[in-house]
Amino acid sequence: IFANDGGTLNNTGKIVGTTLGNEFGIVVENNGSTATNVNNSGDITLASAINTANANVGIYVKPSTIVPPTINAITNSANITTGNNTLGIYGYKVDNTSGTITTGDNSVGIYTQGGNVNLSSGIINIGLAEAVGVYSIGSGQTITNNLSALNIGDTSFGFVNLGTGNTINSNTSNVTLGNDSVYIYSNDASGTVANNTNLVTTGNRNYGIYSAGQVTNSGNMNLSSGVGNVGIYSISGGTATNSATIDLGTTDVVNKNYSIGM
Repeated sequence: IFANDGGTLNNTGKIVGTTLGNEFGIVVENNGSTATNVNNSGDITLASAINTANANVGIYVKPSTIVPPTINAITNSANITTGNNTLGIYGYKVDNTSGTITTGDNSVGIYTQGGNVNLSSGIINIGLAEAVGVYSIGSGQTITNNLSALNIGDTSFGFVNLGTGNTINSNTSNVTLGNDSVYIYSNDASGTVANNTNLVTTGNRNYGIYSAGQVTNSGNMNLSSGVGNVGIYSISGGTATNSATIDLGTTDVVNKNYSIGM
């Protein structure tokens, strides 16, 4: 489905694709000053792509070409299921009000380049191999997480922020980390992370929060299962304040897998 130059695209139907690359469920472009918004309540299912350079994308929305650009918003209340090397949603301002976004290995649930992301409900499931739940690269964004569940595969990330001056607020009740995963990663020195989510590890070498900028944590972290798990790791002169309980597991000194609270 393709839309352009203003208005709102409402999709209630089911979209299914089987191509192994460069396939899109919904595409929106805009060359004018009036936003072209997407309201999706129909399930979208796409196959795995051969590689990320030719990724399949459930909903793909670009801003307008004028300066400053008009931001086209996405509201999703349906299930979006994509395979490996894919993106569930690619855009700017995103409101996920319900439904489940499931992506495979080396994939991204929501990729946002600007505007706020509000995960007011629903579930995000991501695969292995550096998959990401929400990947933000814009400026002055606020990412608010009230998902009922966020399921993260091994060697993957819940949230990645590579933008500037962005804020991540996480309120999902509980999240489990398996092996070599990071719940929140941010290299944004002017950014803020406020975590209220309780974290539990079942494996090794996980990070709860790995961040530059300002971190405030009030979510309990049970890192007692596994070796070399770290609760909060602050980089680049950032600050971190913790008011919750962090339970630590085992340290493997020989292999330099250290269990660290903060």
